Amino acid sequence: MGTSFSTGHACGVAAAGNAHDYAHPHSARRTRSPHLMTRRRIALTGAAGSLAADIIPGLLARGHTIVGIDQRAPVDTFGCEFVECPVNDRAALLTALRGCDAVIHLAGIPLEAEWADILRANIDGTQAVLEVAEQLGIRRVVLASSIHSAGFVPVPTDGSLVPDDVRVRPNTLYGVSKAAVEALGSLYHDRFGLDVICLRIASRFAEPTGERTLSTWLSPADAARLFDACLQVPSPGFRTIWGVSANTRGYLSAEGGAAIGFRPEDDSERFAERMFAASDTDPSLLASDWDRAYIGAFSARRNHHASAAIPHALDLGICYTDRNRNDRHRGQRCLCRTPPLQSFWWCRAGARPERYQP
Repeated sequence: MGTSFSTGHACGVAAAGNAHDYAHPHSARRTRSPHLMTRRRIALTGAAGSLAADIIPGLLARGHTIVGIDQRAPVDTFGCEFVECPVNDRAALLTALRGCDAVIHLAGIPLEAEWADILRANIDGTQAVLEVAEQLGIRRVVLASSIHSAGFVPVPTDGSLVPDDVRVRPNTLYGVSKAAVEALGSLYHDRFGLDVICLRIASRFAEPTGERTLSTWLSPADAARLFDACLQVPSPGFRTIWGVSANTRGYLSAEGGAAIGFRPEDDSERFAERMFAASDTDPSLLASDWDRAYIGAFSARRNHHASAAIPHALDLGICYTDRNRNDRHRGQRCLCRTPPLQSFWWCRAGARPERYQP
């Protein structure tokens, strides 16, 4: 596969003093003084993805410059230099990362997929990025992990919070890949001395998409604040940190973020009343039994044994297909969250599994 390079310069902002302009309109607090901020030249992989689109404007507003890297051109480069190459192309990465002093690694398959594809993109790709960063002497790397790396951790029922470094309990093959991403980050810190922060991104959307995400929502503005905090903190070593906003209903700890200077300013609660009102006509917005049991929404290619994990599931007589798809089961309770990457979905109707063709 050929590699093309743009000829423009990495983008930045003319006046760093406007960093606070990117704060959420409902925020009461301001970002730190621009005179105290560290401005970095960042190699950002997965630059054509939606998370990149959420955080790049905020990082630019805080005075950073960005070299975007992806295997396809983004819809909007935000004026940044862009390098088109696969994340596993180490020769191209060596060129793209040269001159940068930090890496934000977002590239990868973001949903459940075939294992060979996940292995190549998410695990091999992460190792390639870390190896090239180490070769070039780049000491700061931020890795996008996921709540799915610990998706089978139970939702606390005693009012406690799930710690940032809770052990991995992946609930999908995708989650397994993110557990491996964290392990690679730990290795490259302990063995080669890189500062690596793994962000366990929870539910990053423009606004919460259902009752569960009232607890796990990460707003786009808070996502930008979080990644900037990872770039500002001196000598973080290796850490895993929840990527989540300051949600009233949250059950993920904020301690890890606070320790690096992350101060989320958004709360999903302002969407709650409208969401519950809408659930009168769209019950799929309400949390499923699975949502109430585990912190990671279930996303799987194969049929799962819900009856073993959720009491009386077989007595519910409900469908387990994706509640967000326009299919014949629209509006019924969903437990499996099967992504649209697969050619078929397994669903349950009572105790009888069937192969469902979309």
